[in-house]
Amino acid sequence: MTMTGGISSDGLMKTLSDDAKTVLGCCYGVFATPGRSRIAFGMKKSRPTARVQAALDELAEAGAVARVPDPEGGVEYVVQIDCSDFGRWARRNRSKTKFPLTEPVDGTEADPPKP
Repeated sequence: MTMTGGISSDGLMKTLSDDAKTVLGCCYGVFATPGRSRIAFGMKKSRPTARVQAALDELAEAGAVARVPDPEGGVEYVVQIDCSDFGRWARRNRSKTKFPLTEPVDGTEADPPKP
């Protein structure tokens, strides 16, 4: 269990959906620095799938990530906690982590999220 900013990863592990755990584990579970590491969606060619957006909204509400709007219409999600426990969870639960992160906007070809 890790504790960052008053948020316990053990507590989140018990309350978050598997999709939210997947986003934390797969996007931030290795080498992420709380307050600095982010995923960004430009929202011009691609956007999060509805499933991933619901997970990101859940994570923002729990305080695990901060949603930062981009003035050009995009959005960034900055991790606020140590996600190493979620990285281990994702490696142990690979079958739960296999779903697309992004989808194209208005028929354009999807771009992967910016690291």
